[in-house]
Amino acid sequence: MIPISALRALLRAGLSVALALVAAPRGASAQTAPEQPARTRVWLDAGFAVGAGGGVESGLGWIAQLNYQKRSRFWALRFAGLAEFEGFPDSGGDGGAGEFGVLYGRSRVRSWAEATVAAGLALTGIDKGGGPANGSSTSFTVGVPLTARISAQTPVLGVGTELWMNVNPKAPFGGVSFFLQLGWMP
Repeated sequence: MIPISALRALLRAGLSVALALVAAPRGASAQTAPEQPARTRVWLDAGFAVGAGGGVESGLGWIAQLNYQKRSRFWALRFAGLAEFEGFPDSGGDGGAGEFGVLYGRSRVRSWAEATVAAGLALTGIDKGGGPANGSSTSFTVGVPLTARISAQTPVLGVGTELWMNVNPKAPFGGVSFFLQLGWMP
């Protein structure tokens, strides 16, 4: 079981590192370097997650994300889910949480890597568990997804990790994701 306090500390540390990478000054000023052409990047992320919160004491999950980036502006359409894991193959119908959201953020791109911090709005579902026979209840609310991510990339493939959290009034949850990337990332 992952304690919530450890998850919050990990998220804060990851957001600090990603923000430092994104906000770091560039090597040359705009007066000495010619304007770079706007590079448009479009790619998909897919991977697995571990996390806690939202009725999930400790869980496994997944992420799928469609990303678009132009210069340092980053947009994403994100699906993420987390389910309590107590054993394989049946977890006993315990709690889970998920989100479908839109994010906006800032990225810092190098020829081989990308660092991004982003936030947005999401439709968030919280399942309190127990299965239909035991009084399972799913409720929906609006959440604010927060992410800090870093990845190593080639022009078409990449691999990365992301610290994420969904802040909502019913049951905040978050975790760490590991993902593969496929798309156009020059």
